[in-house]
Amino acid sequence: MRNTERKPCENEVVSRIETVLKTKGITQKELIQYLDISPSTFTRWKYDNGKSYTKYLNRISGYLGVSTDYLLKGDSGIGMYTYEEEQLVSWYRKISNEDKNAILCIIKSLAESTKVLS
Repeated sequence: MRNTERKPCENEVVSRIETVLKTKGITQKELIQYLDISPSTFTRWKYDNGKSYTKYLNRISGYLGVSTDYLLKGDSGIGMYTYEEEQLVSWYRKISNEDKNAILCIIKSLAESTKVLS
């Protein structure tokens, strides 16, 4: 008798997604609803060698509060960055040094005022 039970392929990205879900107390159902996909779509990501989940990576990373680099490679560096934080870094790298200094002064001032108020 042939065993027809399917076992998940080694999909490290989906495994990381599931780990973050568990860590943050978010259910798979909540993620599925947020992405507006069917449960069978998520299940296919586990069993399929394809990468149909890639078009959802930015939304998934933002929802889970982790970077796309973490989901794709397991890279967490100093911390895991949200999609918005990755955008800020990307924009920061494109501006002049003078503008970078101005932004750093603004952020420092905001951080100090928040510290005083809390």
